[in-house]
Amino acid sequence: MPIIIVRVLHHSKTVFEWEGLPVNEDKNVEDFFNDVVVNELKSELWEKNCIAYFSLTKTSEMEKIGLKCNAWETVKQCGKYVTFKLLDDPNNELAINTIDAFELMRTASMCNYLPEFKLPAKNSWEQLRIDLNELIRNNGGGWIGKDNANSMGKRFVSDLTKSIWYVDICSYKTLNDRFKIPALFTNFFDRAHPERYKKSRRSFNSEELQNHYKILINYIELPWMGKPKFAWLKEPLLLYANNLLKYAEYLVSQRVITAQNQSLLTPIVDEERAGYIEILNENTWRRPEIVKEYHILTKTLEELEYWEPVNINQFCPELRK
Repeated sequence: MPIIIVRVLHHSKTVFEWEGLPVNEDKNVEDFFNDVVVNELKSELWEKNCIAYFSLTKTSEMEKIGLKCNAWETVKQCGKYVTFKLLDDPNNELAINTIDAFELMRTASMCNYLPEFKLPAKNSWEQLRIDLNELIRNNGGGWIGKDNANSMGKRFVSDLTKSIWYVDICSYKTLNDRFKIPALFTNFFDRAHPERYKKSRRSFNSEELQNHYKILINYIELPWMGKPKFAWLKEPLLLYANNLLKYAEYLVSQRVITAQNQSLLTPIVDEERAGYIEILNENTWRRPEIVKEYHILTKTLEELEYWEPVNINQFCPELRK
């Protein structure tokens, strides 16, 4: 039988410490609490209602889950760590209005935050980073706690900015023509303006592309990227990162092909006959009417577009048709 790791809180105090409890795969969250968890509590807590929160680890962000949801299916989606918060009698006004300072601090630490960047932007690169941050805000993304946002979040936004800027500097259109960049990111290109730089435009480098791929793909594997608040970002980001890798592999294969072709090249001119000139006599052994026929064919071919077919039988001598 599957195991769910449970703790129970009452007035922000732990009344049942983390412990694995068996769950029937057919039970919903409410039945699991009433049939299994309640038996582990003191009798004075048996009649209390509860709220359920699921998380991937003991300390990660918790998701509030409805009591009618299937308990085991919820574990598969949100994690096997479940916190049940017991509710006091709603008629007990004192219990309702009591504010626990620790609970306020804990709630604040669980709020959604985004990285903080200096405003206004000093250049196009900084503006790109700010705009990507706004993209996350507008789609409901963010990190739990201000510290996480200004460390992990800021690092992610900056790394994504560096990747887009690199592609833009080298030529967004070149990569996009071969491997389509997801529509979510297309509005963030054509900002680098490499023509303004004194140096010549950079070319794509397979090692740099692979490095950007490795950095971005690492974020895909992190727990926060699997949260519902980042569901809109995960697939486009994965596609974009994989396209960087594919283009890097394409550049490597092209380099190999070029090297092979160069190794197979042979001189077009015979060095022994390089200074030799052969003068041929004019062609006098064809009858004038045949020469005329082929002259008409040549003229016809010159006038036709290259894709238009032509029946050359009409230009051949009667005996060879």
